[in-house]
Amino acid sequence: MKKVAIIGGGILGLTLAYELSHKGFKVTIIEKNSDWGGLASGFKIGDTYIEKYYHHWFRSDHDIQELIKELGLEHKMYFPASSMGIYIDGELHSFSGSIDLLKFKPLNIFNRIRAGVVSLYLSKSKYKRSYEKIKAIDWARKYFGKQATEIIWEPLLVGKFGKKYKDISMSWLWARIHDRASSRPNPIGKEYLGYMDGGFQLLIDTLVHKLQEFEVKLVNNTTIESYRKVENKHEINFDGKTEKFDIVVSTIPGPIFNKLFPVNNEFKRSVDNIKYIGATCMILELSESITPYYWLNINDKKAPFLALVEHTNFVEKQKYDDKIIVYIAKYVDPEDALFKKSEEELFDLYCEYLPKINDKFDKSWVTDRHFFKSPYAQHVVTTDYKMPEYDTNIEGLYYANFTQIFPHDRGTNYAVEQAKLLSKLIDSKHGD
Repeated sequence: MKKVAIIGGGILGLTLAYELSHKGFKVTIIEKNSDWGGLASGFKIGDTYIEKYYHHWFRSDHDIQELIKELGLEHKMYFPASSMGIYIDGELHSFSGSIDLLKFKPLNIFNRIRAGVVSLYLSKSKYKRSYEKIKAIDWARKYFGKQATEIIWEPLLVGKFGKKYKDISMSWLWARIHDRASSRPNPIGKEYLGYMDGGFQLLIDTLVHKLQEFEVKLVNNTTIESYRKVENKHEINFDGKTEKFDIVVSTIPGPIFNKLFPVNNEFKRSVDNIKYIGATCMILELSESITPYYWLNINDKKAPFLALVEHTNFVEKQKYDDKIIVYIAKYVDPEDALFKKSEEELFDLYCEYLPKINDKFDKSWVTDRHFFKSPYAQHVVTTDYKMPEYDTNIEGLYYANFTQIFPHDRGTNYAVEQAKLLSKLIDSKHGD
């Protein structure tokens, strides 16, 4: 049995281990954190797990749904109705469907109709390679129009990508609109997003249990001290010892990969060319509801956060001891002062801003809070974006992470898709 080391125990790493172990490889997963699942991992509020960073699925996310069925969890997956709003100039506006768009007062009636027609076109049209070289902001101005771009799309791009917003590829905007539209039964229907009874942690725990059944070695709370290639073996020093492997798959972020593995300059550059944006996510447990929506985009460039996600407008609060659960999230450059602020500083900043959204909000509503941040939360998809290959110049060493998801946005569905593709690639090259 050929030995495989998978570095990183997120959804990609776990699913890849699951696939390879079924193909007869002897797999070890090495994870630096104490928990498994990466950005999809959760923690308990009451008796129910909730994700550290908000998660849901679209109807078009077929790969993750197939995996859930294969694991015998289909009965735990369901698609509750979602709702969306936009906060603009001190007002909340419902933005859940075509009817809401027609009532959207910040746009004049002509631009409401125009925005609806263009959105429908993107949701129904196939991907065009030409989008890769077109800037999203330019395409939006041309087809959505100046008013709709300034009110809807530019604040979103700024909030997501910061100073890089003008360079973002139209590929990203197409995927965002197209994929989300799959969760509506028709253009004027409600949106239904996927979730699991028990949270995404149920999927992660089930995967881990299946890996144990297939005798996959799971090593967490461990950092890799060194790596070297000796003849046809890969030597990795971790957990106080050195172990040899036939194949190594790294799922860690590019900057960390380049420090650990001695790939050649050409491959290093292909990894370095990918830029990341970080994310901060604070989860508040509240006694009162802030908004009537599941998802509220904050279209205010000066706001300290991009999205307010009231999870218990999507999943019933009874699962969380009747607490209102709200995510406050912001994509931010790891070098930005906002990213470097402490949890307490951010909490105070959020509490200053929240009364603009709900004038009744009071800090006393907060009964508990949880804070997470990651410097590598999202890849920046510019018009010169080029994905690194899975194969490196070192035979048997593979590079795989969410930066190779394109044009769709990163997420658990595409991590599963990657795992399936990579397992076939490895099996074709190294299988018996």
